[in-house]
Amino acid sequence: MRRPGGTAPGPQASVPGGSVRGGSVRDGSVRDGVTLGVDVGGTHLRVLAARGDGARGGVHDIPVPRSTDALVDAITELGLEAAGGAPVRSVAVGLPGWTTASVPRWVPNLPFLDGAPLAAAVGERLGTTCTLLNDAQATLLAERSEGVLRGRTAAVLVALGTGIGGAVLLDGRIVRGHRGCAGSFGWLPVGETAADHQHGGWEQNASGAALEAAGRPWGGAEGLVAAARRGDDAATAVIQRFGTLLGRGTAALASLFDPEVIVVAGGLSDALDLLRGPTLRAHAAYASPAGRDVPVVRAALGPGAGVVGALRAATEPEVLR
Repeated sequence: MRRPGGTAPGPQASVPGGSVRGGSVRDGSVRDGVTLGVDVGGTHLRVLAARGDGARGGVHDIPVPRSTDALVDAITELGLEAAGGAPVRSVAVGLPGWTTASVPRWVPNLPFLDGAPLAAAVGERLGTTCTLLNDAQATLLAERSEGVLRGRTAAVLVALGTGIGGAVLLDGRIVRGHRGCAGSFGWLPVGETAADHQHGGWEQNASGAALEAAGRPWGGAEGLVAAARRGDDAATAVIQRFGTLLGRGTAALASLFDPEVIVVAGGLSDALDLLRGPTLRAHAAYASPAGRDVPVVRAALGPGAGVVGALRAATEPEVLR
């Protein structure tokens, strides 16, 4: 089957928690319908369906369409295909940016979505309710159900990639905030470079983009990390400084939210073993007395976490405040 924009379907990726063999959940009882999780990334659109008994189909994965109408068409088509003919009970859509439960407000990689009535459009097409959440919130929900946060009711997730985002879990529920943008941790006033109108202080100083810039003498962030692993003194000093900035931010989060644990997810979490020492030292030095021993750990789930978390939000909408 061809997709909107002429793209062919991508491979069905595996996801944490296992899956039903094949692309849909048509096998078995579907009398109660299915729920759909949708992960809209900067480049990939992923859809995952689950039956009432928790059994899942495979992940449907295609490039993200470049207009709102095309995106709604693709979510509808993939969602119906994933449902395998079963009625859709609910759907949740994760987005890479600031969103309310119904309308995206600021999605830098997909600016055509800003202000679009996305939840209403998807819900109408699929004949069900639809809610929106950001990708960090979805990742936190996935870690809570199948990763390092199982059994936790109070946690903070720091999404450390090109930028810095995050999410907060308190009393077992995701905190959205008044405008839907709780967890915008990149705006913490951490580091020497000040915020501008699009990037906060912590993001300016401790994000993947910041590490990429600092790593230019080594060919970028990847080369910097590799040099530090070889024992290069100059590269190690950069990593130490970066880890200190990371720890100052986690210290603030531990003091503000009193979590059981802070989880670091995203592409740069792969370097957390190098960052761990300076991060934990700075965390202990800057956190409140109660926050100094809050663990800072790496997320357990990979790129598939977003669609799993969106599915969890569709299955248990009460977890979203």
